[in-house]
Amino acid sequence: MVEPDVRVSLCLGSGSITVRGWDRNEVRIRTSDTTRIDFQRRGTDNPGWSRELALVNPITGSKCVAFGDIELDVPREAGIDLQADNARVQAAGMARVKITNRGGSIEVEQVSHTIDINTIGGHISIRNSRGSITLRSASGPIEVRDVKPNLAGESFQATAVGGEITLERVGHTLVKASSVNGALNFTGPLVWAGRYNFQTVLGNVKLTLPPDASFRVSATLSRDIKISSDFALQSSSIPLGSANILDKRGSNMMHLDAAHGTADIQITLASFSGHIYLLKK
Repeated sequence: MVEPDVRVSLCLGSGSITVRGWDRNEVRIRTSDTTRIDFQRRGTDNPGWSRELALVNPITGSKCVAFGDIELDVPREAGIDLQADNARVQAAGMARVKITNRGGSIEVEQVSHTIDINTIGGHISIRNSRGSITLRSASGPIEVRDVKPNLAGESFQATAVGGEITLERVGHTLVKASSVNGALNFTGPLVWAGRYNFQTVLGNVKLTLPPDASFRVSATLSRDIKISSDFALQSSSIPLGSANILDKRGSNMMHLDAAHGTADIQITLASFSGHIYLLKK
């Protein structure tokens, strides 16, 4: 037996890891025929119950399995800590997920508290989850759909060095996304009092918002970058294009400070080699 919020850690060289939450205070493991794994336990004050489980190779004692296909069932309040060199990772239905993967896809859904993912190469997909979310990809796209916080102040952050970032229906009040070499796309409603920060070095920024969206926008961009907006942007009732809104900052940079409507929602944009689009859905 394990505590409902047991922490399960696993290291895999290559192969696949599938983790699912279930309604039992037990951890069940299934492996491919060539893979042998034991549990290393750390107990609690309750005899026979475990607070932490580490999966180890029973022959070598190593906490990292060289290769194999592994399936885990864990309590829904459990946390998992996965490390892999080149593995496909799927996780669904638990409270906390922490994943470090050097290569291979990562798919996460229905996580209820925190997500922390770091990958060097591979696709990241997050769906139908809640809580604080931090995603980092050195090379590969990031796709996120239908996420929201549990508590005020929980943030969403996504960073890609090389890869496109696609966000749909992100309900956090604090949203930050940046890509060094790749487009950044955001689709969905804005949260009242939200603070959004989107930045690319090489790539377009495209925000697709409801027709009744209301926001302030502050943008820093290279002087040859185009801003296209379906929304009428004004500053002191002066339309976009006026020198009072779009000002030259130094020899190569420009700044935009304008608003559409009166909502207390701030969008901060930066692009150094790519266009900015504000589109009505």
